[in-house]
Amino acid sequence: MAPALPPKLATVSLLSFLALVSCAASRDILQLGSSLAVEAYQSDILRSPDGTFSCGFYSVYDKAFTFSIWYSEAANKTIVWSANRDRPVHSRRSVLTLRKDGNMVLTDYDDTIVWEAGDYLRNVQHAQLLDTGNLVMKNTSGDIVWQSFDSPTDTILPSQGITAATKLVPTTQSRSPGNYIFRFNDISVLSLIYDVPDVSDIYWPNPDNSVYDNNRSRYNSTRLGSLDSNGVLASSDFADGILLKASDAAAPGTKRRLTLDPDGNLRMYSLDDLDGVWSVSMVAISQPCTIHGLCGQNGICHYSPKPTCSCPPGYVMTNLGNWTEGCMATFNLSCGAHEPVQFVKLPHTDFWGSDQKRLLGISLEACMDICIRDCTCKGFQYQQGTGSCYPKSLLFNGMSCATPRVRAIYLKLPARFNVSDTPIPQSNVLDPAPPTLQCEQMSRGVRYPFPDVQETSDGESKWFYFYSFIVAISIIEVSFIAFAWFFVFRRELGPSEMWAAEEGYKVMTSHFRRYSYKELVKATREFRVELGRGRSGAVYKGVLEDERPVAVKKLKNISRGKEEFQAELSIIGRINHMNLARIWGFCSEGSHRLLVCEVSELAVGSDVHSMLRQLVSVLADKLEGHEESWVCEFVDQELSGQFNYLQARTVIKLAISCLQEDRNKRPTMESVVQTLLSFDEASD
Repeated sequence: MAPALPPKLATVSLLSFLALVSCAASRDILQLGSSLAVEAYQSDILRSPDGTFSCGFYSVYDKAFTFSIWYSEAANKTIVWSANRDRPVHSRRSVLTLRKDGNMVLTDYDDTIVWEAGDYLRNVQHAQLLDTGNLVMKNTSGDIVWQSFDSPTDTILPSQGITAATKLVPTTQSRSPGNYIFRFNDISVLSLIYDVPDVSDIYWPNPDNSVYDNNRSRYNSTRLGSLDSNGVLASSDFADGILLKASDAAAPGTKRRLTLDPDGNLRMYSLDDLDGVWSVSMVAISQPCTIHGLCGQNGICHYSPKPTCSCPPGYVMTNLGNWTEGCMATFNLSCGAHEPVQFVKLPHTDFWGSDQKRLLGISLEACMDICIRDCTCKGFQYQQGTGSCYPKSLLFNGMSCATPRVRAIYLKLPARFNVSDTPIPQSNVLDPAPPTLQCEQMSRGVRYPFPDVQETSDGESKWFYFYSFIVAISIIEVSFIAFAWFFVFRRELGPSEMWAAEEGYKVMTSHFRRYSYKELVKATREFRVELGRGRSGAVYKGVLEDERPVAVKKLKNISRGKEEFQAELSIIGRINHMNLARIWGFCSEGSHRLLVCEVSELAVGSDVHSMLRQLVSVLADKLEGHEESWVCEFVDQELSGQFNYLQARTVIKLAISCLQEDRNKRPTMESVVQTLLSFDEASD
């Protein structure tokens, strides 16, 4: 039997053990000189003492992480703060370090500093995640010298103050900042603001009302607000003690958050501790169509009966993957053309703001004449009775709702346009619908590029590989079809049917569907099955939600932006050829550039595969010989034997190498194109 420990030593050992267990179970402090590594993101985290919040690396999409704080018990691990929301770091070698000089620094895989708390901090002892969800840095005296509460992203937590410097910006579905801001405005009124390069205006409180009509106080300079644990939002500009309260304000101990959502609405959420699901307990705007910019420039929000975005006559959606980009004109009314115009009336419709002037007591005809003479006028707003006329230089914040305050818009279009059969966006209910916005394609913002570990650093354009892939796909498909027709089937296949686009799909003007990166990650099961690889990237097997099999090509080392990428796709989209594999769509999101192609399937089963293997073997043997007559079987009979035998043999050899079962023995896309280009050089 082992000897018993002395009482004092046993007590010390027990306390030490309990301390170690406590540290292992709940690590809320990051000591000076310590770090958190992205590779251990699931375990290398800080956790508040009561376990409500966690802090560490958070996976936002494939191989991309932010350093964030989130609700631990929420089912979706809801992020409440991020240090690098608009600049994720890579899944390898990224580190958050509390340096010995007192600065907390986030570095990417290449040691690039992505974010830092500030190099002005002195006598820092440690960083700590508090029970409030506030990440703080404390000095040797225990004072807070830096805190995450001072730099919120899209969320305010209970006990977190709202000051003159506070600014919330929503996080879109692509994890990038949106077009809305929550802050105190220039006259110290807590406001929601639509902010894009062309316009910046307040939509909450109601801009059509005076400050006092909105129950706000204009003459205050304190600019202070707060959200308490009971779900009460207070602000120094709220007049007469008016407060915004959660519907469950009486429920004690409820975990809450106040978030500016991607649709521009400010909502308070309450967490159900049983299932970890959030529910909306307060909403700032009950009529979603009054949110500015919801449908982008020229777009109109209307209730049908749920909030819906549409384009007016003469306009089409700018980007079929993003309503916030609005609608674009299908015509060009230039200032020097003097083309005859017409005006199309949009009843009960308003484009708020961008008025060129305000004219009162004039006739409808006079208002039309003013807009006709001004080539920059896009249309005008007119109200019968008062004769108020507002010519518009831009058409933003469009909404249709049958209320007394909404006037009619007269849209300026070329006279040659026939709009008699064109539907006009209108709300089909008199009263606004509940605040449940159902615009599926909103909030897909553009993410700034973030480098891949394998990306070259010389900035060389890699579009050559992009075209190589397209050409190579066509070559492989032609070869495959030819071999199958001549040696396997020996008969003509029936005409292939074009795939009918499923209901609700939105197709780009370049004939391609735009996929989100998340959709393609799901379709390929996180890029699990690799079909092949070249210098321009890898090809993966995938299945779309409509059960279409596809080949997804991940392009790498693409240094140009999305505009050039989409321009090249537009050119390819106009190429129609029977021997080109059809491109179903693409993804251009942040640094991701992917192509989604059809999978050409002539037959299924081991028999066909076996015959093709035999065919490849036979052709390989023939290529070893010097007999050339067999080559004629693979050449179009219309050429009547007038072709270069060496070139034909080379193409056949190339096709065979592309069909090698071992993908490592297949040629790269670059070598395929170089071989084909050498034919032209030899001919010249």
